Amino acid sequence: NLPTAAMDDDWSTDSSGARILAGVSSLIQPGADAISPSWRILERELALIKNAVQPLSLYSVRTYTDNWEQDGIMYMAALEITALEDINPILTVKPLPAGTYAVLGIAGPYQLAVDYIYQTWLAKSGRRIAYPLEIESLGTNWPRAGSGDIKRNVMIPVI
Repeated sequence: NLPTAAMDDDWSTDSSGARILAGVSSLIQPGADAISPSWRILERELALIKNAVQPLSLYSVRTYTDNWEQDGIMYMAALEITALEDINPILTVKPLPAGTYAVLGIAGPYQLAVDYIYQTWLAKSGRRIAYPLEIESLGTNWPRAGSGDIKRNVMIPVI
């Protein structure tokens, strides 16, 4: 169970400017694990990314279609870049729109936090989702097996 009072205290909003991400995208079918391979590929290609923000600013991005429960979700293991020049062709570039994001600091299971966001916090906040997008800001922490307890932020674009 999530400690609701602590979760409420950990919320903030961030009205940030646009960011540009470059990374490895894959379609994840329901029940499949394509997340780890995406991060391994990105880490292998890191030396070829000339415009990475330093220190590294890592993100996982999940994008949903209207029929995501059947089609799956688009997952991107990414890092922030400063410019679009010299991008390795194996990488996908994704702009994160400027706007207001609900930000929740977590150090536990991602899905539990996301369920709380959609089922409890969003309804209580009076806000609604701006885009079908979930962003996990990992800072400089590369996801590894057993690293589910690292401190990170879940960001949801809201209006």
